[in-house]
Order: sequence, then C-alpha cells, then structure tokens
Amino acid sequence: MKNMLRWILFLPTAVLGGWIVYWIAKIVDSIYIGYGGSSLFFTALIECSAHAVMGYTFAVIGTNVAPNHRLTVVICLAGIVVLVAGASIFASIMIEKYLTILYNFFMIGGAAVYTFEIYQRERE
Repeated sequence: MKNMLRWILFLPTAVLGGWIVYWIAKIVDSIYIGYGGSSLFFTALIECSAHAVMGYTFAVIGTNVAPNHRLTVVICLAGIVVLVAGASIFASIMIEKYLTILYNFFMIGGAAVYTFEIYQRERE
C-alpha cells in the first residue's frame, strides 16, 4: 500500500516541489543579484538560475519519492521536462518571447545534471 501511494504521488510532489523551489530561488536570487537594477542581464541571470534549480529539484524530488527503479524514473522525469520545455519553447516563438527559450534550456540542463548523477550511481 505504501509503495502504491508513493507511485501515485511521485509526479505531483515533483511538480509541486519544483514549482516551490523555483519561486524560492527566484526570491533569493532577486535579493542577492537584484542589486544590479532591472537590467536585462540580471533579469536573465535570475531566471536562468531559477529554471535550472527548478529542473534539478523536479528530478530529485520525483526520483526520491518513487519507491524503486530510480534510473528509469529519472529518465522519464527528464523526458517530461524536455516535453514541457519544448511546448514552452514553441509557445515562446509564437508570442516572440525569445529569451524564454534560454530559460527552458537551463531547466532541461538542471534535470539532465541529476539524470547524469543517477546514471553514474547506478553504473557503479
């Protein structure tokens, strides 16, 4: 019963955790980096770091909540990140918000880093 509940909740907790950490990272980055004013560089730096942390945290939480098959779970979660980022990139192109494309690549990168970490651990 406990394992079934963990399988049911691993995706919602990963999404919720990634979203919460995104906003925490954005607030913390705004406090520490925000002293540079509202220039495009600092705004992009804040968003890129927040998206990278969100992608990483999504993969970490989802993988740790799922009861087993860590490598398979993290690869599936990374695939979900790629699909969501792809849809966001498509929408960004349609509404001409081109900087958002960069943010999505950072989110994919965050998930890819943790996927590589799990892959290295499972190989040993």
